[in-house]
Amino acid sequence: MTAHPLKVVIVSTHRHMLAAADYSGLPDFFVMTAPAAAGYAGPGYLKLLADLAPELPVIIDCGDDPGLALRALELGWRYLRLSGPTLETVKSAAATLSAVVFTDADLGDRLTLALDRDPEPALGQFLAA
Repeated sequence: MTAHPLKVVIVSTHRHMLAAADYSGLPDFFVMTAPAAAGYAGPGYLKLLADLAPELPVIIDCGDDPGLALRALELGWRYLRLSGPTLETVKSAAATLSAVVFTDADLGDRLTLALDRDPEPALGQFLAA
């Protein structure tokens, strides 16, 4: 997808999203929802979370569910993570909307922010590396 490996921070809360916003503008830096979060939180709720930091590129993780991926596209998501046998079909649909579907192979280093800790130190250390 990109010429350089992506640095991806996995967020689960509004506190994580707002902390990540402090690093917007870094090259190849993306925020991603928790694994398969579209399935349990829903693309609509996650869109509200992503809208807390509109300057950040946020990837919604749809697991292997093409229906959730298509719903996410309908709601205006521009970046999705998807796996499974229908990947190419969803990629085609996304391309018509200028959206991008990532696979695990497209994603580089990842940091999952802990729910019970201040996200700032981990973010700073991960993004400085």
